Amino acid sequence: MRTAVRLRIGKQPAGATWPQILGVGMLGGIGFTVALFVTELAFEPGVLADQAKIGILAASAIAGVVGYLFLRTAAAGDEHGAHGDHNCRCPHDGRTARRSL
Repeated sequence: MRTAVRLRIGKQPAGATWPQILGVGMLGGIGFTVALFVTELAFEPGVLADQAKIGILAASAIAGVVGYLFLRTAAAGDEHGAHGDHNCRCPHDGRTARRSL
């Protein structure tokens, strides 16, 4: 993504920071449905297929937790991220942070 933006063949989404884009990429590791389907096709039922499924599910859980923690940390660095879902007066810059549900 960053390379596409630098080469001017893509645009960074409005309002998205690079840490947010990276965090969403980490959450992409959750997509394990296809891996489970391929496991069913590739292996005979048995220990090897079960081990593959456990590995896929563990990797998916790890991706979810790491992506969530990364995005939560990235949001903590956002000056308006701590205000929740309401309007407020931000003392650091005097702007009103508008957050929607």
